[in-house]
Amino acid sequence: MNDGRNISWDIAKAEYENALELSRQYSGFRRQDMAFVTTAQVAILSIIGTKLLSMDLANTLLSIIAFFVLILGINNERRLSAYMTGSIWRANQIEKDYDMSLLRQGRKVVAAKKLLFSNVFVFPIYYLIFIITWIIVWILNLI
Repeated sequence: MNDGRNISWDIAKAEYENALELSRQYSGFRRQDMAFVTTAQVAILSIIGTKLLSMDLANTLLSIIAFFVLILGINNERRLSAYMTGSIWRANQIEKDYDMSLLRQGRKVVAAKKLLFSNVFVFPIYYLIFIITWIIVWILNLI
């Protein structure tokens, strides 16, 4: 016989497994986005090459495309990070309700590491460095 507690556990278990799987997938998507954005930036910088400080119209348009790719990348990073936060929040609630500790123990291990920063903090900074670089290049081309 299934009582309410067993049915509730079955649902919670399915939600927990789904939340962890979604988190893994979102993490992979974030890294793929970063790889794509980096590849696009390097490709465009390679095309512009030595003309970086004296860009013509075509090179300026390429740099605008690179900048737009950065904006898309940072937006996607923020969206995926928010989705991950929701999934992890739900998994944490289930752990609390059922006296589980996988995520809590993982956070303790990570917190014990020195000079280890969250990807929620580091990934946007990575994109912002490229954005600032393009703005500096544009300013130098205007001077």
